[in-house]
Amino acid sequence: MLFCRGVYTDIYSLVDMSKKDPKLNRYTDIECEVCGEIIEGKWDSQVYLGMETGELSTDSIHRWLIYDKHIKCSPSRAQRIVHPKYPTVVDERPQFDWRPEANNAWTEQKRNEFRELYTDAWVRLQERYNPSWEVKLT
Repeated sequence: MLFCRGVYTDIYSLVDMSKKDPKLNRYTDIECEVCGEIIEGKWDSQVYLGMETGELSTDSIHRWLIYDKHIKCSPSRAQRIVHPKYPTVVDERPQFDWRPEANNAWTEQKRNEFRELYTDAWVRLQERYNPSWEVKLT
């Protein structure tokens, strides 16, 4: 049991609250390092995407030392998300461009592996934190 605002409750009853109350998801005045606009929530944060993919540790202090930005403002990561509800992003920097015609170190096997990893992680972020995700799917 947990004591919360004068009421005893169990932790499991709080899990779904983040989906219902957008204030629990919302970053507070965190601006994107690239475009300067406010990051709406965890579902649009490249730091949270990194934690979801395992790129960043969820229990380490270093994740708080990284300047956050929108996922779309991190094209090397965003290009790996291939989903009908996510816009196509291309990173044209030669060392990060993973398109087959880029003629670099990306193999088809690695592209598929990273596409699945990043797309699945992005979908989990939407399902967990984005209050309008269900609306977007209908």
